[in-house]
Amino acid sequence: MKTKNRYDILIENLTIEFSRIKNFGLLQTDEKANRIFTFVIKRQAEILAFKTLFINYYLPAAAKSVADDLNEINKSKYKHLIQITREELKENYYETVRLGYIGMFHKYESYVNDLIVNAELLISELNEKNTSLETFLKDTFGFEIRKWHKSKNIQRINWISNSNKHFDGYPKKDYKPTEFENHPENEKLKLTKDDFIADTARLTEHYNYMLQLVLNLAIYKMLCADVMDLGSIDDSETKQKLIDGKNDLTEKMKAMIALM
Repeated sequence: MKTKNRYDILIENLTIEFSRIKNFGLLQTDEKANRIFTFVIKRQAEILAFKTLFINYYLPAAAKSVADDLNEINKSKYKHLIQITREELKENYYETVRLGYIGMFHKYESYVNDLIVNAELLISELNEKNTSLETFLKDTFGFEIRKWHKSKNIQRINWISNSNKHFDGYPKKDYKPTEFENHPENEKLKLTKDDFIADTARLTEHYNYMLQLVLNLAIYKMLCADVMDLGSIDDSETKQKLIDGKNDLTEKMKAMIALM
């Protein structure tokens, strides 16, 4: 059976994700909406290529390097003087995995920053009050988009990244994820290929959720803050329907934020 092209799968999945964004259909013919779709495809293709690079190339090369070094030591006439175990030689392999986490978190930060920019662009023409999306969401919901620590999965990736960048791979003492609470602080993190695969999958899932969340909130801002003018409506029944609709949409946005 022929393996399906992974980029075909990516685009088909993203089409489904966009279909879940309420009211996005109002903007689908807009050049800005097409720009967002193109941006998201590009960024998710980047993380897919990044994952493939590590899984298919970097990690196999690191594993081969360990095997080659061990073989060279065993052939050395001075091997009795070389006190190093296979597990100690594997540190370069583990270092390669940890470097992948640094790359993952960097890509996540860049994705969120650019997602906000594109969401702002989507609604910019109707933003008469010139209030940024970030300011509006902080004032309205107390929600700060860039506060990645609200996500357990992103916090895990960031913690591993910082442990490698600033502590040479030793577990960072502060804000330890639950699964690392008992990890000896004098031993470097030894993450596996399976850990890396699982965390990149979680990152992709979070990409999709952030896409839905940010665009839904941008559209909410556009409809309820930038367009809706209840003061200009005299008919009480119409006004009440709009108020009820706004309140219902507000509760849905709060629920989405809570899932973060």
